[in-house]
Amino acid sequence: MADDLRQQLGSYWGRNYPNPFTNLIPHTPHLDRLASSSLLLTRAYVQYSLCGPSRASLLTGRLPDTVTTWNLETKFREVQRNFTTLPEYFKDNGYISINLGKIFNLGHGWKNDFQSWNIPEPQELNDFQDLYRSRLLLPHAISGTITPDQREGNMLTPDESLTQYSVNYLRRLAPYAKSGNVNFFLGVGYHRPHLPWICSKEFYDLYPMESMDLPRKENKYYPKHYPLNEHQPHLELLRHVLNKTTHEPNEILSDYETKYYTRAYFACVRFVDDMVGILLDEVEKLGLSESTIVMFLGDHGWHLGENSLWGKKTAFEQSNHTPLMIKIPGVTEEGIVSDALVEFIDIFPTVVEAAGLPPIPSCPKPSRDVSLCTEGTSFLPLIKKPKTVLKPVALSQILCKNKMVYSIKSERYRYTEWVPLNKSELDTNIYNYSLQWNMVTSVELYDHECDPEENANLGL
Repeated sequence: MADDLRQQLGSYWGRNYPNPFTNLIPHTPHLDRLASSSLLLTRAYVQYSLCGPSRASLLTGRLPDTVTTWNLETKFREVQRNFTTLPEYFKDNGYISINLGKIFNLGHGWKNDFQSWNIPEPQELNDFQDLYRSRLLLPHAISGTITPDQREGNMLTPDESLTQYSVNYLRRLAPYAKSGNVNFFLGVGYHRPHLPWICSKEFYDLYPMESMDLPRKENKYYPKHYPLNEHQPHLELLRHVLNKTTHEPNEILSDYETKYYTRAYFACVRFVDDMVGILLDEVEKLGLSESTIVMFLGDHGWHLGENSLWGKKTAFEQSNHTPLMIKIPGVTEEGIVSDALVEFIDIFPTVVEAAGLPPIPSCPKPSRDVSLCTEGTSFLPLIKKPKTVLKPVALSQILCKNKMVYSIKSERYRYTEWVPLNKSELDTNIYNYSLQWNMVTSVELYDHECDPEENANLGL
């Protein structure tokens, strides 16, 4: 899994590419190689465009309103009963379940869900992340890049160390896995291309400044007729890199800054691609490729200046659209591309079916007292019939300014409603609320056939 990864990889070039007017195709040779032997989903949508809620949703196979995780601070097991997670289900079915890196993000500073793993993330790997941040990350966050001479000796980046750990685990597991004595579920969660965009200079060199895109004039600002009263100060890049604390509606960066940070973002995408390539090569070298399912995904998308935004947690297409591909030995080798609408709550039942484990039952309503069920649907039928319509829409949401923002992506349109929360003045608990559907404050409607960049709100 990669963090903050928009669906702009070489293998996704086509009519569902994030920027239909660009000539910039990122250098992602290893992910493109994986895609060529996978079921590649061109229209996969997260349920929530923020790390913690998105991961809690996809790893439990349930909608954010069921999990009641809408921010970075909430640990879902503290507000809900013990929902069975994807790695936990494999653990319960005899697999060795191993966590390396950022798979969960359940509360700031608390990445792990120990109940899900036989082997949680090693403490030394977590300590290394903290050490790296204090010694290297923050001092160079403004410049954006760490060149080889700026490293402390041969100090690895956290993602390089993560790859090293992952390779070591694969080497230790391979003999037992090939003998049929051990099955394993290995979760590898990369931090890049999350901010700050720091990686080796070699990856920056692949992207000359002059080759970088700028959003088209029509796409630089909020959509025409956008409800500016719903402006959400988008401070992630501005706060962490530019040290700004405000963001006015339609405030944009200079052309130079836009190209500079776009270049930095794609350099880090290429860096993650390189790390994934090392893992894919190791799986091949160890003789595991014919018996190992490989899935790659992002946790949500990212804006690169479109609609004046830099970051995630919006109801727009760029935030909710992210890569998803699955390679199943003996099934997807020839490569299959599907434009069917798929949601991230579909991942849990899909991976379980692909591995041949007992299927996950569909959730009843309500399902908060049911430990094992899913609100998703396996998308494996797309392997034989890629044009199958599995579902008419994909649902995303965010909590913003005391409003729940629901967005539906259909075949042609994106429709969004801003719904106020009704909360007791005496009770500040975020979970004690009701939705005021009779007081919807704003509506958005975008026609993706005529307006793929979402430049004109038709929901007046």
